[in-house]
Amino acid sequence: MRRHIQTLLSIALINLTFPAVAGGSSGEKQAYFSVLPDVPLMPLMNEIADQNFVFDKAEGRVIGAVGFLSRPGEANDSEKNALDPQKFYADVLPHLGWKSLESGIFVRDSEQLAITITPAPRGIFVKLQLSPLSR
Repeated sequence: MRRHIQTLLSIALINLTFPAVAGGSSGEKQAYFSVLPDVPLMPLMNEIADQNFVFDKAEGRVIGAVGFLSRPGEANDSEKNALDPQKFYADVLPHLGWKSLESGIFVRDSEQLAITITPAPRGIFVKLQLSPLSR
């Protein structure tokens, strides 16, 4: 229960700290991955729900989520920075209680979140995998 309250408070903090990310400036509601309800989708990112998976095992849960970020044709430098998944998640996840271990690897409680970014011809695939922290 305490973790859920912490998560809700962290999400509220993100909405106050990053209003453009949270959709606060345009009135849009912040979207989250369906299988990772406390991990936000980047602005302009679409979740690829049929690529998601959830496994419950004795050691903990294993969850995978995939998002796709379309690359705009002619992006200026500020737009390119806004479309940087590594920067977005490095900025946002600590507010949700995640600690960065290294680029793309975050830990919280007894779980690890790994984020893999794969360029594609028309955009970027962002794959997230939550798994129990190795002991």
